[in-house]
Amino acid sequence: MKKILFVCTGNTCRSSMAEAIFNNIAQEKATLDAKAKSAGIEAIDGMPANDKAIETLKHRGIDMSAHKSRKIKSAHIDESDIVLTMTRLHKNQLLAAFPTAKGKVFTLLEYAGDDGSTTDIADPYGQSAEIYERSADIIEKAITQIMGTVLFIAK
Repeated sequence: MKKILFVCTGNTCRSSMAEAIFNNIAQEKATLDAKAKSAGIEAIDGMPANDKAIETLKHRGIDMSAHKSRKIKSAHIDESDIVLTMTRLHKNQLLAAFPTAKGKVFTLLEYAGDDGSTTDIADPYGQSAEIYERSADIIEKAITQIMGTVLFIAK
């Protein structure tokens, strides 16, 4: 099984939504043998997902109400096959803190084939429900794009 780690700042909005969206899609596709988790660079362990993030995914039929944040640790990086961050800053911070992770850390949009001009997914924290929906749309589109790669196809 492929293990994917999504990373953002606090692990209550973007990376937690990415984890839930990824696992929902993977569960629906019998050909996939992959599981996602998430963590945050500045996360406080055990915090609930943001209410607007929960509501945004609820509208998509995904329940992430049980999510609890976790701060990134080297073990999370080590046990993951690929680490997908929400921004270039997150990617650079991870590579500085965990240099042995080079080659498996990418921004989500970079990994999904973005041309490099928009490799950041903006933080919706403190923004309107519409901004959360927009972030979830971007995340879901990128995850759908990467689902077809050889990395995620079961052997």
